[in-house]
Amino acid sequence: MKNLDASSRDSLVATEILSEAQRLTRAHSTGQPISVGQVQRIPLADLQDSFLEYDKDFMTDELLQRIKDVIRRREIKLMYPEGSKLVLGAFPSNHNGAIYTPEEIKEGKHLVLFSIDTETGLSSGFTPGLNTFAGMLPKQIHEQCTFEPKYNSGDFPVASKKDYESFIKQYEKAYKELRRLLKGE
Repeated sequence: MKNLDASSRDSLVATEILSEAQRLTRAHSTGQPISVGQVQRIPLADLQDSFLEYDKDFMTDELLQRIKDVIRRREIKLMYPEGSKLVLGAFPSNHNGAIYTPEEIKEGKHLVLFSIDTETGLSSGFTPGLNTFAGMLPKQIHEQCTFEPKYNSGDFPVASKKDYESFIKQYEKAYKELRRLLKGE
């Protein structure tokens, strides 16, 4: 794909995402159970190519800082219970194939933190059309950008300062690994 222009690269990956989402939705609508093994993964090289036009702008330290600020305002223990498996991914488009604009990329709309169902390997907590979205991520992203939150505040429903620090540290590590993978470093 390297000899294609940026919009063509994005379009190809967006088309892959849309086609796969539609295929899996059709299968699911017929009552066929969907497993992670049925989901077609996007090759890492294709995903890398789709972000070439953004150069360094698609996963900046400034974006990471903004995300960390948002995490600090969320009820992470309710959103991401201890023992859940989380994978950070990036897509050049949404599940409908709409390509993100450069402004949306700078805002971080391309980044998704998926909660993975440990029994099925599919994402959980999203609409039925998105439950296979995480499965489309390359295996390398699943291997290197996954973490399991651990909380020190016990059964107390609100995360402590240490809980937030720990979660943010794990998120930051996944973010930096994802950036490294997508930039081909």
